Amino acid sequence: MLGARASATPLPSDVRAAFDAQVGLSPTARPFERALLVGAASPSVGIAFALGYQIALHRLVPSLSPGELGSLCVTEAGGGHPRALACAFDGARLTGEKRWATLSPLADALFVLSVRGVVADKKDFALVRVERGAPGSSIAVGAPTPFAPEVPHATLSFDRTPGAALPGDGFDHYVRAFRTIEDTMVMTAVGAHAVAKARSLGAPAELWLPALSALSALSVAAPLEPRDPTGHLLIAGASPQLVGALEAMAAGPMPELARDLPLLAVAGRARELRTKAALARSEAP
Repeated sequence: MLGARASATPLPSDVRAAFDAQVGLSPTARPFERALLVGAASPSVGIAFALGYQIALHRLVPSLSPGELGSLCVTEAGGGHPRALACAFDGARLTGEKRWATLSPLADALFVLSVRGVVADKKDFALVRVERGAPGSSIAVGAPTPFAPEVPHATLSFDRTPGAALPGDGFDHYVRAFRTIEDTMVMTAVGAHAVAKARSLGAPAELWLPALSALSALSVAAPLEPRDPTGHLLIAGASPQLVGALEAMAAGPMPELARDLPLLAVAGRARELRTKAALARSEAP
């Protein structure tokens, strides 16, 4: 899965430069394989996270070209639950605000979850592509987070900003699916980074083998459809195993990991809910 001592050429420590550098690496590789490759070549957890995020977004939106960096923009002032979302799309133009938009300061394209109407008392969502610097859009870059500060985020404002809706329901088809794909690709990239770094330092196998085991489970989950409960259960098993391995590495030869470990807990609540639903489905007669 990861070659001995993982001899990948290191990527730059700047997110945009790392993204641009990895574009031509194994262009025909499947998403999981790319996540392994770029993770092993990443100089930090933050860069591995950012590149895993991009691999997930490119899988979600195949029309996003390999050299385009994107950002999925969901969260608003009241959070990311459908009832909290008010950003509106009239079929041509977007009006509203998004917060905590990961990598948006660097993005070539923004994918903005917005309300395009109400059907049977339920919000109808569109995922709207907005080009960088589109008229009526503005960006306020947020302060760096304590963990993975190299990964920027921002608050975005739209005032009748032109955009184009992707086909399908914005929430069910894209946002729900992305949460699972992102988990898989980000954990894979971060795990590959940790294993490659541990092996390059000559760390004992018992330190990095649990992370390798988690990556093996993720390799099975990766090609599954995002709604497949089997994938959710595999991710649920891999997550604590990977975090435990990284904590052990941070307590040993890789103390720099400690700063960024909270990054893997950001989506923990959503992951718990998916796991609970997957268990219920697996136990149903």
